[in-house]
Amino acid sequence: MTGAGPRPPEGLLRVDPRDAALFLGFDGALVERAARPGEVRVPARLDTLLTFLDRASNGGTVVLTGRSRAALTRLLPVPCGVIASHGAERHLFGGEAFVHPLAGSAILLELQDDLERLAAARPGLAVERTAAGATVSFRRCPEMLDDLRRLCRSVASAVPGLEMRETEDAIALGPAGAGLARAVDLALRHRALAGRFPVMFGADEADEPALDLVRRRGGLSVRVGPGPSVAEYRVEGPAEVRGLLAGWLERAMGLA
Repeated sequence: MTGAGPRPPEGLLRVDPRDAALFLGFDGALVERAARPGEVRVPARLDTLLTFLDRASNGGTVVLTGRSRAALTRLLPVPCGVIASHGAERHLFGGEAFVHPLAGSAILLELQDDLERLAAARPGLAVERTAAGATVSFRRCPEMLDDLRRLCRSVASAVPGLEMRETEDAIALGPAGAGLARAVDLALRHRALAGRFPVMFGADEADEPALDLVRRRGGLSVRVGPGPSVAEYRVEGPAEVRGLLAGWLERAMGLA
């Protein structure tokens, strides 16, 4: 598809969290994007909304992020499951955890140091370390994208098994085969989510394979904001996402 369809009909969006597996993108879907990763502003009571959604879904609410889990937690004490570092970290279902073996390795730390030195010499770039890679944001200097691609390929070539992924305003380096779609697929195969109705909100190119997975499984795939998408539906931005989630929760609790 070249673009997601119209805003979902009200009846279709009457999702019951008690029967759903909710996969919620962080940057661009739950919160507005910022020029630099550390400048994101988290809306008041988002943690409360996620807490009650997770309770209503009996542990079936999962926040998706390219950030490391530690970086996400500094912004938001996430009260539910997390798939972080573009799928290289999974913390789900009452404490079950997976972190890719590349995490903490000497070769990865060297790569992260190299990227930070490159960014320091190029105003506008920002590097955020993830558990098993790094993300380089070019939101403040989009004209540098071609040069950044070449630099990232050069740096990544020193680490076997590392691949490069592009998002709307960043380039992410992480383990091959540990993408978001695989992590979502593994979560949906878990006994805790077996038979649930999958729902996903994603906001950039890196989310597209996972959105496609949810769509093919008969779930509700929603692209947040502009851009080509395989998602079945589209909403305008994070405020609308949070409003939909709050509405689903109120109906599940008998408040609407």
